[in-house]
Amino acid sequence: GIRIVKGNILYIEKKELRSSKPENVAIKKHIYTIIRKGNKDVSIEEYLSEIETKYAEIVRKIEEYCFKQLDANDLSNIIWFISFLYARNLANVNRFSEISKEWLSFIENTMSDYTLRQESEEHLRPFLQINTKPDYVQKMTMQTMFEVAQEMYKLLVNEGDWFFYKSQASSEFITTDNPMGNTGRFPLSKHILFMRVTAKVEGLSKSEKVLSISSESVNQINREIASTARRFLYGSNSELLKSYK
Repeated sequence: GIRIVKGNILYIEKKELRSSKPENVAIKKHIYTIIRKGNKDVSIEEYLSEIETKYAEIVRKIEEYCFKQLDANDLSNIIWFISFLYARNLANVNRFSEISKEWLSFIENTMSDYTLRQESEEHLRPFLQINTKPDYVQKMTMQTMFEVAQEMYKLLVNEGDWFFYKSQASSEFITTDNPMGNTGRFPLSKHILFMRVTAKVEGLSKSEKVLSISSESVNQINREIASTARRFLYGSNSELLKSYK
């Protein structure tokens, strides 16, 4: 299937044959919204939108090959985007939510047991139901998401050096529904890859941040990226995606 956005075609290739509509793959509303006193607090949504806007501006510079215009702040914003890409992943957010729910339920049950013991009414415990409020769960989930993003940022900043790989016009990078499957390589566009190097590589200079690579190397990187996919591969060339199934 295809999904058209502003005239550009994004092809989605499944690694397994299963019926699924593309419009339901990557859209879910109000994942990061918190309810405060009955009102929706969308400040987290707005903050993430700001990160995405900064990221889009940087990618535009990169696609126009204005690498010399990039500064340390731009690199930091790219890494922040990548960090939140991991932390805000729906699978991770759902896991944070389950952990938050279990933790809050444990606290509430412990406090309830203590109160019943203090009042010598422990016999009432089987009749007492503890329902953890969804609002509290969501607040704790979002707090966990930010803490995980901060830890990921520290990891990515403090270990290794960052470089850009630029593919030839005839080849392009792909990505997947699990973009953090390989924490050292992040496609920023179909021709630009952001790469973290933690070991000394012959011929790689810290002063030269942009490296041109062959189609064969792009193909090898794509195969490694494809191997980390959960279900879907993303790219602008449907035939290319099929070759990595």
